[in-house]
Amino acid sequence: FAVYQLFPTHLELLNLAISAAARRTGVGAALIAKLLYKLKSHRREYLAATVRESNLTAQCFFRSCGLRARRVLANHYDDGEAGYRMLHVPSVSAWDGFGGEPVNRLARHGAGSQ
Repeated sequence: FAVYQLFPTHLELLNLAISAAARRTGVGAALIAKLLYKLKSHRREYLAATVRESNLTAQCFFRSCGLRARRVLANHYDDGEAGYRMLHVPSVSAWDGFGGEPVNRLARHGAGSQ
C-alpha cells in the first residue's frame, strides 16, 4: 500500500509497504509509477519522500524509481537519525510510458460542479 498527502505543489509519500512475498516483483515500482502518473491529473509538480539515513534498501529502491536525494535532514527522526529528502520531477516525455498525459476524469465529466 502507499499512503500519500497532496500539497499545492507536490505529492508527499508518507508510507510505502509491500508484503514480503510480493517484494522484488514490481509491485512497489508500479505503486510509485501510479503516484507519478497522478501528479499531472492533480496538477502537482513532483513526488517527494523522506527516507531514514540507515534505510539503504529504501534509498536504492527510490533511486531505481527515479527519485534523487536532494537534501539531508539532520536529526529528522525522534531518535536523532538523519533523513534524506528524495524527489522525482518527471519530464514531459515521462507520460509517454502511460499512453499520454493523464486525464482528470472527474473534471472532464463536471463532477462536483453544481
